[in-house]
Amino acid sequence: MFHPWSSHTQANEDDTIPLSQPITTASGAVIDTLPVSKGIYIRIPIVGVNRSEALWGPDASTFDPSRWLEPESTEPTDSNRTSTTPTRKEEIRGYRHLLTFVDGPRMCPGRHFAVTEFKVCFDSVALFALIYSIPFRLSCRFY
Repeated sequence: MFHPWSSHTQANEDDTIPLSQPITTASGAVIDTLPVSKGIYIRIPIVGVNRSEALWGPDASTFDPSRWLEPESTEPTDSNRTSTTPTRKEEIRGYRHLLTFVDGPRMCPGRHFAVTEFKVCFDSVALFALIYSIPFRLSCRFY
Protein backbone atom coordinates (compact mmCIF):
# COMPACT_ATOMS: atom_id res chain seq x y z
CA MET A 1 0.00 0.00 0.00
CA PHE A 2 1.13 3.55 -0.62
CA HIS A 3 2.03 6.01 2.09
CA PRO A 4 -0.69 8.65 2.44
CA TRP A 5 1.83 11.50 2.34
CA SER A 6 3.10 10.65 -1.10
CA SER A 7 1.78 10.69 -4.63
CA HIS A 8 2.22 7.71 -6.87
CA THR A 9 1.74 6.73 -10.47
CA GLN A 10 2.55 3.78 -12.67
CA ALA A 11 4.63 4.18 -15.80
CA ASN A 12 2.61 3.35 -18.94
CA GLU A 13 5.68 3.07 -21.16
CA ASP A 14 9.47 2.97 -20.98
CA ASP A 15 10.81 6.45 -20.39
CA THR A 16 13.53 8.45 -18.65
CA ILE A 17 13.11 11.05 -15.89
CA PRO A 18 15.53 13.99 -16.13
CA LEU A 19 17.17 15.02 -12.85
CA SER A 20 17.65 18.65 -11.85
CA GLN A 21 21.22 17.84 -10.78
CA PRO A 22 23.48 14.93 -11.71
CA ILE A 23 23.92 12.27 -9.02
CA THR A 24 26.63 9.69 -8.40
CA THR A 25 25.43 6.08 -8.13
CA ALA A 26 26.81 3.49 -5.72
CA SER A 27 29.01 2.18 -8.55
CA GLY A 28 30.52 5.65 -9.09
CA ALA A 29 28.74 6.47 -12.34
CA VAL A 30 27.39 10.00 -12.71
CA ILE A 31 23.88 10.10 -14.18
CA ASP A 32 21.49 12.95 -15.04
CA THR A 33 18.45 10.83 -15.96
CA LEU A 34 16.68 7.87 -14.39
CA PRO A 35 15.47 5.10 -16.70
CA VAL A 36 11.92 3.94 -15.93
CA SER A 37 10.49 0.71 -17.30
CA LYS A 38 6.83 0.19 -18.15
CA GLY A 39 4.84 -0.94 -15.11
CA ILE A 40 7.19 0.58 -12.50
CA TYR A 41 5.48 2.51 -9.70
CA ILE A 42 6.89 5.99 -9.14
CA ARG A 43 6.37 7.65 -5.76
CA ILE A 44 6.87 11.34 -5.01
CA PRO A 45 7.44 12.02 -1.29
CA ILE A 46 5.30 15.13 -0.79
CA VAL A 47 6.44 15.81 2.77
CA GLY A 48 10.07 15.49 1.65
CA VAL A 49 9.58 18.01 -1.16
CA ASN A 50 7.66 20.43 1.07
CA ARG A 51 10.50 20.34 3.64
CA SER A 52 13.45 20.15 1.27
CA GLU A 53 16.37 22.34 2.32
CA ALA A 54 17.49 22.43 -1.32
CA LEU A 55 14.22 24.23 -2.18
CA TRP A 56 13.38 26.24 0.94
CA GLY A 57 16.79 26.86 2.51
CA PRO A 58 18.30 25.77 5.85
CA ASP A 59 15.14 26.67 7.83
CA ALA A 60 12.89 24.44 5.69
CA SER A 61 11.52 22.51 8.68
CA THR A 62 10.37 25.63 10.56
CA PHE A 63 7.00 27.26 9.98
CA ASP A 64 7.56 30.59 8.23
CA PRO A 65 4.38 32.08 6.70
CA SER A 66 6.35 34.88 5.04
CA ARG A 67 7.52 32.33 2.45
CA TRP A 68 4.07 32.38 0.89
CA LEU A 69 3.41 36.12 1.21
CA GLU A 70 5.73 36.90 -1.68
CA PRO A 71 4.04 37.44 -5.05
CA GLU A 72 3.83 34.42 -7.32
CA SER A 73 5.95 35.59 -10.22
CA THR A 74 9.44 35.28 -11.62
CA GLU A 75 10.16 38.95 -10.90
CA PRO A 76 13.12 39.61 -8.57
CA THR A 77 11.85 39.91 -4.99
CA ASP A 78 15.07 40.63 -3.13
CA SER A 79 18.40 42.35 -3.69
CA ASN A 80 20.27 39.06 -4.24
CA ARG A 81 18.20 38.15 -7.31
CA THR A 82 19.08 40.10 -10.42
CA SER A 83 17.46 37.95 -13.10
CA THR A 84 13.89 36.86 -13.70
CA THR A 85 14.77 33.16 -13.85
CA PRO A 86 12.65 31.10 -11.44
CA THR A 87 14.19 29.90 -8.18
CA ARG A 88 14.27 26.18 -7.35
CA LYS A 89 11.04 26.42 -5.34
CA GLU A 90 9.30 28.27 -8.20
CA GLU A 91 9.94 25.30 -10.48
CA ILE A 92 7.26 23.41 -8.50
CA ARG A 93 3.94 24.38 -10.05
CA GLY A 94 1.72 23.35 -7.13
CA TYR A 95 -0.24 25.76 -4.93
CA ARG A 96 2.26 28.32 -3.57
CA HIS A 97 5.07 26.03 -4.77
CA LEU A 98 4.02 23.22 -2.43
CA LEU A 99 2.93 19.71 -3.32
CA THR A 100 0.36 19.47 -0.52
CA PHE A 101 -2.43 19.22 -3.09
CA VAL A 102 -0.17 17.51 -5.67
CA ASP A 103 -0.15 18.87 -9.23
CA GLY A 104 -1.20 17.86 -12.72
CA PRO A 105 -3.95 15.38 -13.53
CA ARG A 106 -3.99 13.96 -9.96
CA MET A 107 -4.42 17.38 -8.34
CA CYS A 108 -6.75 17.39 -5.33
CA PRO A 109 -10.25 18.34 -6.51
CA GLY A 110 -11.04 19.88 -3.10
CA ARG A 111 -7.95 22.10 -2.89
CA HIS A 112 -9.87 25.35 -3.38
CA PHE A 113 -12.43 24.34 -0.74
CA ALA A 114 -9.67 23.40 1.73
CA VAL A 115 -7.76 26.67 1.24
CA THR A 116 -10.98 28.71 1.53
CA GLU A 117 -11.99 26.84 4.69
CA PHE A 118 -8.60 27.52 6.26
CA LYS A 119 -8.84 31.22 5.41
CA VAL A 120 -12.37 31.47 6.87
CA CYS A 121 -11.32 29.72 10.09
CA PHE A 122 -8.25 31.93 10.44
CA ASP A 123 -10.27 35.09 9.78
CA SER A 124 -12.92 33.99 12.32
CA VAL A 125 -10.29 33.54 15.03
CA ALA A 126 -8.70 36.90 14.16
CA LEU A 127 -12.09 38.66 14.23
CA PHE A 128 -12.97 37.02 17.57
CA ALA A 129 -9.65 38.19 19.05
CA LEU A 130 -10.18 41.70 17.67
CA ILE A 131 -13.71 42.01 19.08
CA TYR A 132 -12.68 40.85 22.55
CA SER A 133 -9.67 43.17 22.60
CA ILE A 134 -11.88 46.28 22.30
CA PRO A 135 -13.02 47.60 25.68
CA PHE A 136 -16.80 47.65 25.82
CA ARG A 137 -19.00 49.22 28.44
CA LEU A 138 -22.68 50.14 28.61
CA SER A 139 -23.10 53.89 29.06
CA CYS A 140 -26.63 53.88 30.47
CA ARG A 141 -28.15 52.34 33.55
CA PHE A 142 -31.19 50.17 33.58
CA TYR A 143 -33.55 50.73 36.57
